[in-house]
Amino acid sequence: MAFEIRKFVFLLQAESDYYREVHQLDLKYQKVYDEINKKRASILAGEYEPSGPEIEWEDEEEDDEEKLTNGVKQISINGMDENTKGIPKFWMYAMKNANEDALMGMVEPHDEPVLEYLKDLTVTLKEPGNSGFTLNFVFSENPYFSNSVLTKEYKLREGPDPESPLDYDGPEIISCSGCEIDWKTGKDVTKTTVKVKKVKPRKGGKGSPEKDLTKVHIKIFLFIIF
Repeated sequence: MAFEIRKFVFLLQAESDYYREVHQLDLKYQKVYDEINKKRASILAGEYEPSGPEIEWEDEEEDDEEKLTNGVKQISINGMDENTKGIPKFWMYAMKNANEDALMGMVEPHDEPVLEYLKDLTVTLKEPGNSGFTLNFVFSENPYFSNSVLTKEYKLREGPDPESPLDYDGPEIISCSGCEIDWKTGKDVTKTTVKVKKVKPRKGGKGSPEKDLTKVHIKIFLFIIF
């Protein structure tokens, strides 16, 4: 029995060490991804125009006429044409298209006008240990809030949970928190004030005017404030 317990402990330690080394690879290649993402951001903003081999895509199943037809359809969607600078509203459309399959339906209609101003999305990994990561939502100046960057921080448990070590399958998220959003006056999309009814003054009341009874509905702004 004691041998089996020691064997189990060694296996857990080996698996923990494995994921620590994997995290070091993540840190190494995140620098590569960061450079790729910078170029992506410059393309979306219209600061860099890909050309030559960067825009070539060989597809043997399409002939030249089909390529031309499909290309015209693609550049004319959503009010964009060949003269449009960059790719406006890219992240809003990306999240909207991935809403059901990847985002579990979190993007609601009231989120979309805000997401039109989202210009970049990056990740920052904790180091040296794999204790968490932060998502950075970079916004252009907009009428909704004064923040230029909204963050969502995730904390990870690196090793096994002491209460259920047998369930260990690598680092897991144990908590997360979003930053405070500095909403501009009257622009908080997470709250909607609805007029319910008018409250009349009591009979015999002196000079008491009618009052509007209102209710505030709380909504969720995507997954940033979860």
